[in-house]
Amino acid sequence: MISNGEALSALQDVETTRRRSREAYGYSLSAPYCFIWGVAWFVAYASEASGTPYVWWIWSAAISAGAIACVVVGLSQARRGAPSIRRIWLLFVVLYAFSFALFSIFSPVGPFQIAAYWPLLWAAVYCGIGLWLGMRYVIVGGVLGGLTLAAYFRFRDHFYITMAFAGGGSLILTGFWLRRA
Repeated sequence: MISNGEALSALQDVETTRRRSREAYGYSLSAPYCFIWGVAWFVAYASEASGTPYVWWIWSAAISAGAIACVVVGLSQARRGAPSIRRIWLLFVVLYAFSFALFSIFSPVGPFQIAAYWPLLWAAVYCGIGLWLGMRYVIVGGVLGGLTLAAYFRFRDHFYITMAFAGGGSLILTGFWLRRA
């Protein structure tokens, strides 16, 4: 027969294992989205750095391709029993509506400010999500926010190429990190 202390310890071990398993599963579900948006950001910011006159079109294509890829991945995950991401999509709608409303009342806003705003917004979202879903999100949000601020204030002459590597690159690396959790 086991003692009350041993039983309590075993139950705590089971709860710790359940929490870690849920956290690792969530990380593995998130990894493909980090790859998708890391590539999209890299392509879009690199196009800004190249000075091409088609920047708006490249950004539009990158965002559209990223959104479509996310839908495909989300549907694939749902078929395999993953939880619905409907609320996450609704969160994105709210954040974009908020952002465009914010830009409308704080105009004029320059291109550097807009280019730095989006990664800072997503850095905050990652940190917020991390408060519930796992410390790795908090770390990713902190790194992304810090790199964005460094690019904005310290590397302004090379801001867009810095953001291609700092923003896009950090998301791609994050995808590998989350996949291996």
